[in-house]
Amino acid sequence: MSGTEPALEIKIRKVGFLLPIINGKIYLGQRGTEPFKGYYGAIGGKAEPASERAIHNQPQVIYKPGNHPDISLTDRLAQEEGRELISETSIREFCEEIFSELKFPEEFRKEDITDVYKLGFITDIVPNIPGVENDCYFHIAHVNRTDFSLSPREVTDFRELSKIDPRKIFPLTRITLNHLQYAMNPSKGVMFDGLIPYEKDELHKQIKRWKNPERKFTAMMWAYTDTKASSYNKNNKF
Repeated sequence: MSGTEPALEIKIRKVGFLLPIINGKIYLGQRGTEPFKGYYGAIGGKAEPASERAIHNQPQVIYKPGNHPDISLTDRLAQEEGRELISETSIREFCEEIFSELKFPEEFRKEDITDVYKLGFITDIVPNIPGVENDCYFHIAHVNRTDFSLSPREVTDFRELSKIDPRKIFPLTRITLNHLQYAMNPSKGVMFDGLIPYEKDELHKQIKRWKNPERKFTAMMWAYTDTKASSYNKNNKF
């Protein structure tokens, strides 16, 4: 490289995913499209322009030192840039793909999806698309209806985590599950307030211990913590 070539401009896309908890169980959807077609993972897609058509459109409030409330940086940027809140992206994409025969948001109530909480984000490079980077935000939520109608193009199967071969789980979802297992384990003493509604579900017991996929930049503080004890099992080959 001569040093005079223009730097590649990086386009950052905001992507939201939902990890649904149904009747106390973690569910994943099987991807019907590339990348990772045939793998199971959280359900999601790209953020769209802001719209009044939403069921959870309140920005996340965080408390700074001195107990001063403020809108999270992620949601503040979304408002400034005219995008939907990333939590609403996760909910909308989930509803459109898992309840594809229903119209969103007109045929949904706030009570259908509750306890929405942001687990964190993972930065991922888009395969075969130079200059594009995805900021993937993962949310967890209780889904309180089961009249599923899967999108024939996007989701080919939808089932409990316990019935899925871990080797067929989308890498970003595996990272998220590793984080969730650690954060929900009462022996670790690291429970976040937003996860308290899930305590009775004992989600950490539903997640197997496995070797993490390749490291990626992530704001999920427990995704790679205590790797030897929490994420690696010498008896597993995946």
